[in-house]
Amino acid sequence: MRLWNDLYDDLPLEDRSTMSREQFLWAMEAVNSRAFKGNFGGGLLNQLQRLTVPIIAAAFGAIVLFSNPGDATAELIAQVCTLAVLAPAVLSLAEEAGESANAKADAVLLPYIDSANHSDDADSNIEYDPVNGIFILDIGKKCRVVEDDGKTQLYINYGKRTDSNLLLDYGFLTNMSVAKKNLSEDERRARLAREFVRRNS
Repeated sequence: MRLWNDLYDDLPLEDRSTMSREQFLWAMEAVNSRAFKGNFGGGLLNQLQRLTVPIIAAAFGAIVLFSNPGDATAELIAQVCTLAVLAPAVLSLAEEAGESANAKADAVLLPYIDSANHSDDADSNIEYDPVNGIFILDIGKKCRVVEDDGKTQLYINYGKRTDSNLLLDYGFLTNMSVAKKNLSEDERRARLAREFVRRNS
């Protein structure tokens, strides 16, 4: 909250005049709890480049090299093509190393997908399709769960989350159902708070 308050204070006066501090903090919390963060293919390479660049470079280098055996220029072109073939693999390794070092990730808002609840067991995956410019949600069998009322609910995996993160940002805890119709909002919150304390004390 201190960080977000400081961000609001740093806004230009004309921007601050369009929203109150409370509106800004609400928007920051909404984005923080709804945004999906990760590398969705918009980093160093996209899915198309991963396939086409090495294939074209390898084919061109082979044609030039075998068409002109012993030619120094052909050998130089083949070496350049070899670098082009290896470049995606090297860049992929660098990209993965950057992710593991908490490199800046993409953050996106995905309406409809963000309304799915979290499950640690859900075998879901969100990917960006650069060819069609769309996000795709892949779900496995563990994403569809039949509830007590007989209806099927879609679950996705938000990633590794702490109880504090789940409770404060999303309002629930895993493996705990408090969505009973006869519970008031205060009773529901009290049960969540007691369970949080029990798990983390």
